[in-house]
Amino acid sequence: MNVTISNSTSKPGDIIAPTVTVTSPTAGATLSGSHTITVTATDNVGVVGVNLLVDGSVVGASDTTSPYSFVLDTATLTNGAHTISARASDAVGNQGTAPSVAVTM
Repeated sequence: MNVTISNSTSKPGDIIAPTVTVTSPTAGATLSGSHTITVTATDNVGVVGVNLLVDGSVVGASDTTSPYSFVLDTATLTNGAHTISARASDAVGNQGTAPSVAVTM
């Protein structure tokens, strides 16, 4: 019989995903031209980047500095209904995604 005893005091790795919210625009908004999208993202250790998602796809570059904001050129999208969200990552790769906000272009 083998018995292993561990007196390790190390803590488990970071398993908590960032919390993300699209703060502007609000649901039901109609967007045209260039529109600034603002996002809040927090994490128990720290957020290393936030990506804007339009209809589930990443648009543009990651923002690595809070406050997080993106300029969306609505001319690159078809007219009609779309969803806006954001995905934040922490240093170990945990990801959190904001609930989608329905908008019209």
